[in-house]
Amino acid sequence: MVKAASLLGLNPTAEDADVMIKMADSDGDGYINRTEYTSMMSQSYSSIDQEKQALQKAFEKLDKDGDGFLSTDELRAALQYNSDITDDEIDIFFMDADKDGDGKIDYTEFIDSTLCVSLV
Repeated sequence: MVKAASLLGLNPTAEDADVMIKMADSDGDGYINRTEYTSMMSQSYSSIDQEKQALQKAFEKLDKDGDGFLSTDELRAALQYNSDITDDEIDIFFMDADKDGDGKIDYTEFIDSTLCVSLV
């Protein structure tokens, strides 16, 4: 169960796996049959798809010029809106997220960033 979940990009603990098994075992026999497994996995995929769509929409909203990248200015405008985050904190975040060092954050860098980890 844990291995299957990790293939979906999830990182469940043993306790999480126990809960997942109990939830998936709809007939209560202590085993997950093919129907129960398929149902559980389709729910997991649906949840992951919804999360990906939400992150894609967030990225597109932040990408004001629509070039497929986030600039420092675009990130700064978003993070400083109704916030007391400093320019230095934004610069640190930007440098951390910009893994290839090209001065902009692409979608992959965005979803791997600490900002998205905290959103999810």
